Amino acid sequence: MKYLPKSRKKSKIRSKSKEKWIQKAKLKKGTMRAYVKEKYGKEGFTEKNTIKVSVLKEITDDPNVHIRTRRRAQLALNLKQIKR
Repeated sequence: MKYLPKSRKKSKIRSKSKEKWIQKAKLKKGTMRAYVKEKYGKEGFTEKNTIKVSVLKEITDDPNVHIRTRRRAQLALNLKQIKR
């Protein structure tokens, strides 16, 4: 490992840009809902018209689903936990 001067060492403090990563993320709104509507129909949604957690977990565990779709489902699950 190369020696770095003190000024160039990585700081342990999170920068403000990393804290607000979601604002800069290029999210395609509605893609997860469209996927669930196409594959599961009305059974994929609750009475409040939100995507069922069981459907999101099923999507994340299915290896035949595209990786981006699985990541979107995982992000939806993570954001649901943060909301509480």
